[in-house]
Parts: sequence; structure tokens; C-alpha cells
Amino acid sequence: MNITVKYPLQGWYATGVEYTTESTIVKCCIRKKLKHHCPDCAARMKNRSITRLRLRDLPLCGTPVVLDLTLPVMFCERCKKSHAIRPSEAHPSRRITWRFLEMIAFFHRDCAESGRATVLRPEPEKLSARDL
Repeated sequence: MNITVKYPLQGWYATGVEYTTESTIVKCCIRKKLKHHCPDCAARMKNRSITRLRLRDLPLCGTPVVLDLTLPVMFCERCKKSHAIRPSEAHPSRRITWRFLEMIAFFHRDCAESGRATVLRPEPEKLSARDL
């Protein structure tokens, strides 16, 4: 199976896949040929260091998928700021991808429209003091 076709990230490529009992971990790196510019002043940035980010993504064949990204931390010499290059598919404040968030929103909307939302959480009068 070609994992890069199933999980395309613009400007990123898969370096390996690791299968565990809980999930499938896809290791990704950024393409070196891309030139990175500062989001504040648009000057070219230089590599400073590397950090890692793990993102939850859509399940593959019923198995949860985790994207293990190696992120370059770039430094702008003009404005003296560091920026980690995150893929556009990553939610800015969560450790999930946009497509995973869209799937959650779709199922939530589907449950609310069909009236099954009360099945997912107990009604307030049925809660005991122990549940609170």
C-alpha cells in the first residue's frame, strides 16, 4: 500500500511506517527543496533546529493513524524570530489534522440531526452525585 497516496501532505513525504497494536505511525519529513520565508517579514529563513510533532489523522482500515512529523525550526535573521514549519493540514492549536476534525464534526452533526445525540451522553436528571 502506498501510504503517501492515502495521506498526502503538501510539501511532505513519508519516510517510514510503523505498525503497533494501538495504531499505525507514519513518519514524515519536509521536502528539502522548498524555500521557507518568514511569515512576518517575508525574508528567507535558515535552519535552526528540529522538533517533532505527532498528529492524529483519519483511521486506515479501522486502525488509528498517527502522523509523526519532523519539523524544521527556522530562524529569520531580519526580524530575529524562530518559526516551526507546520503543514497546512495540521490544526494550529490541536494535535489533529483538519480532515480528522471534519470527520468528528460530520459524525456529531449526523448524530444531532438523527436524534441520537442523547444516546451519547446521559440526560442531566439521570446523573448521580457520583457521576459529577
